[in-house]
Amino acid sequence: DGYTLTMGCTTISCANEWELANGRKPLATREDFVLIGSYILSPTLISVPANSPWKTLSDLIKDCKAKPGHYAFSSGGLYGMSHVPAERLMRAAGIQCRHVPHKGGGPALSAVVGGHVDFTTQFCPSTIPLYRGNKLRVLAVQSDKRLKSVPEVPSVKELGVDAEYQAWIGIMAPKGTPDPIVKRLREVLATVVKDKTFIDTIENAGEVVHYMSAEELSNYWDDETKKIA
Repeated sequence: DGYTLTMGCTTISCANEWELANGRKPLATREDFVLIGSYILSPTLISVPANSPWKTLSDLIKDCKAKPGHYAFSSGGLYGMSHVPAERLMRAAGIQCRHVPHKGGGPALSAVVGGHVDFTTQFCPSTIPLYRGNKLRVLAVQSDKRLKSVPEVPSVKELGVDAEYQAWIGIMAPKGTPDPIVKRLREVLATVVKDKTFIDTIENAGEVVHYMSAEELSNYWDDETKKIA
């Protein structure tokens, strides 16, 4: 009681690198926080309309290479954590597509379902229900391995496309939070991630429970920042 916490995620890296790339000082940096740890590492899913002629990721890449700048993708917002994975895909595949940003992942997915754009890269909880309802088709998981929730969908790594993108979600506290409080919170998080009810709740949404200690998350964040920059 009486302490402030925040959920941290990959969006922080995206926002800060965008500010730095434009010569501006970010409102906050990672030095302003104490890491507690992370509990999710979630890959994005590359999705197309259910009636799209593209049945595989190679179909998408082939047509986009043939018509640079012709096809469009949606995101949940400019330079956000569902825009960057599409950029990684385009760089890895050597393709150029038009970006149509929306105000959130829901509208971005609606644009795909409605056939207003050709593809999107969104996260599991919002994508999988639409996929299971035959509202859209998922071509690949932007990960090094397949997802337990949709085991039939291949990963980009097995398809030979270097477009992995996994977003972490975790807990942070403001710099200056007393050490005993930080220690206790880290202990609690390390316990919770092993709890069956917690694991089932996360996995039922299609997400992946992936615990990283404060030190592990710090190292992962370093690597992620370099990639996003």
